[in-house]
Amino acid sequence: MVMGREQPNALCNGIMLARKGAQFLRLILELYKSYQGEAEEWGARANRMPHSLAIRYPQLIHVEENSLDRPNWKQSRAIYDGLYNWTANYAVHLWVRKWPDKFRPQGADDIRAVNTTLGEISRLVLYGAIDPR
Repeated sequence: MVMGREQPNALCNGIMLARKGAQFLRLILELYKSYQGEAEEWGARANRMPHSLAIRYPQLIHVEENSLDRPNWKQSRAIYDGLYNWTANYAVHLWVRKWPDKFRPQGADDIRAVNTTLGEISRLVLYGAIDPR
């Protein structure tokens, strides 16, 4: 099982990699059996409790410190309104729910023209190159 570091005392559940039946994933799912929805703060079970489990069961998880969840939620503006050097990342959590409407791409022309982290990633995926065409 692999998760990325969100903060010093938290893992990020935005990107998780696991084999079918991974014991650490089962432990995380067990945490949600008593989940109370909006009556509790979501970050406890999503981030801090998995961090505690990782400390307790380090043999069941590999934590990527900087290459899965960077930029983190505090740095997320750099995705849609800035440039973050993501080239050493395995993945990027896009934090779409945090984007203001004015920064949401409206089509291929926006993707080709926008000088942001999202623009670079999108161009690499769509056109095979980071530079705008």
